[in-house]
Amino acid sequence: MEYLLLLVSIVLLLCVIGLGGFLVFLGYELWFHNQKLRVGYLPSYLPHLREKLPQIMAQLVPDTSAYEFIELGCGTGHVLEYFRETYEFNHYTGVELDFVWYLVGKWGHRDHPNTTLIHKNVLDFYPESARPKVIYAYLLPEILRELHRRGCFKNALVITLSFEIPEVEPVLKIPTSKVQQHLLAYDFRT
Repeated sequence: MEYLLLLVSIVLLLCVIGLGGFLVFLGYELWFHNQKLRVGYLPSYLPHLREKLPQIMAQLVPDTSAYEFIELGCGTGHVLEYFRETYEFNHYTGVELDFVWYLVGKWGHRDHPNTTLIHKNVLDFYPESARPKVIYAYLLPEILRELHRRGCFKNALVITLSFEIPEVEPVLKIPTSKVQQHLLAYDFRT
């Protein structure tokens, strides 16, 4: 049984390296309001989060224990892991559309009972919990606008990297670097 698990892990890793790398450079298409968006996988740059996120969290969520953390478009879950190692949230949820990245993330977070990964399009995801949330999203503005329109950010502090939620003013906008320019915070808590 252990050898089978090891074999499956190796095959999965090879798939991630091959197929995942292919998707990173070519991108994939996502249908949004009958328009085809070409989306490449560009992960969040963790040094931005390590350097700038404590400022947002200290100001807006000093006690995370009553909150749920949700990452929309979590990829393999490296940001989810950073939040789990750094902050004490009640529960951690990652949502990812790409099946390969989802499988890698699911495997990597298998030993954490308070962490859930969901294979789903973020536009089909609606947070069911009534508890307050911190939502991290590194998504295109059109998708952020649609999630906001649908009420997915209700009772949440939303943190985005680089992309603004159109027509909504952030409560904090912290400069980061030239590539991923800002870390933005939106407060939709009631």
